[in-house]
Amino acid sequence: STAWDRALSRLRLAWDVMSILICVAALLAFLATVVLAFYASINACDWKKYGESPKIAELQALLVRWGVLKSTGWEDLIKRYVAEVESVAGVMVNLLGDIGLTMLLFFFSLGAILPGIRQDLPKSRMRSLMQRYLVVKTITSLIIAAAVSLALCLLQVDLVPIFGMITFFMNFIPNIGSFIAILIPAPLVYLTPGKKLDDVFLTVLVPFLVHNTLGCILEPQLMQAGLDLHPLTVVVALTFWGSIWGIAGMILSVPITCGIRLALQEIDDPFARWCFDVLDRPLGRHKASKEPPLSPDSSQSGHSNTD
Repeated sequence: STAWDRALSRLRLAWDVMSILICVAALLAFLATVVLAFYASINACDWKKYGESPKIAELQALLVRWGVLKSTGWEDLIKRYVAEVESVAGVMVNLLGDIGLTMLLFFFSLGAILPGIRQDLPKSRMRSLMQRYLVVKTITSLIIAAAVSLALCLLQVDLVPIFGMITFFMNFIPNIGSFIAILIPAPLVYLTPGKKLDDVFLTVLVPFLVHNTLGCILEPQLMQAGLDLHPLTVVVALTFWGSIWGIAGMILSVPITCGIRLALQEIDDPFARWCFDVLDRPLGRHKASKEPPLSPDSSQSGHSNTD
């Protein structure tokens, strides 16, 4: 029986490793599919019509008038922003290096947690809060990205798959991400031959309505108590965590702040309660809520005293 238990434990360990590796392989396959779809959409697009668009000359003249361009060609603009392009390329190279380092640390951490992966640990409220937020945000981002892609397809906008993917990923960044995703297609629509300002306006208006309608309907229904933050708290958290951890901090700003608020709520201390009130109601309480409502016992005693 001892040999059988050892063999069974080894089989369980092998299954745990295989299941985690399958999940990682599925995630990498999804990312590879996104990259291939991005590349295929760019290759399938007819870029010549944008280069021959008469609006390019209008935009070029406008840049010369504003002093951005000193000549009638794009060479001056390219030379001026070579440093910025090189900086973006350096950031991309560093990002790839960080991804490789993260994967290496992931496998080291995986080897460390495998011995106790089947232990019955107490369920953490903060962990469940994080998981619920990421699941809900993923579902709502998929629905909003599909609706925006359908709307842009009906408006006959090019590069719809790319804009759909941008909408999906940018929706994880609160407030700012959806705003950027809404405005990104506008320049391309403006430079498309045959498109007018009305088309540009519809390209911005329809995704804006989709984001606000579905975002206001789906997320409050799917997210439970503990994930609702004041809009001012969301903006401050987005700025703070984004300045510390960049894009990752922006994506995780809401669940991290919700976890901090949850931890403060469970601490019996006046300063912790004050910090919780600041996160929960940054603009302060209403005057009407300062006085607690009377209980039925107190109201009956008040009537008896008057009698």
